[in-house]
Amino acid sequence: MIGLYLATLTPKEENRVLTKHFEPNQTEQRLRLGLPIDATCGCLQMTALGVEYWSLVEEKIGYMRAKAGYRYEFLCERFGIARMNRVIRERILANQARRALASVREAVTA
Repeated sequence: MIGLYLATLTPKEENRVLTKHFEPNQTEQRLRLGLPIDATCGCLQMTALGVEYWSLVEEKIGYMRAKAGYRYEFLCERFGIARMNRVIRERILANQARRALASVREAVTA
């Protein structure tokens, strides 16, 4: 689910996720992970969209796409924030490499 969401990010959104810090934003997950309740940064989708409030995420992308953010938070509980963020960033870099290679292949075959 998260992989499909990452494949739909624009280059600008990908850049935000690659360069900015993000972590779970829901109070329940923050408590379970031992994070302070007051979030100092946004979650995955808030960071990607460049918004400060969760309500703006659902407004911009709709509830069904926003579900990837909930999945991210539960996976952070299971595997840890650092590991999940690394996997997400690696997936974005792989998507970028795939797109770059696809354009090269198209140029060669054309």
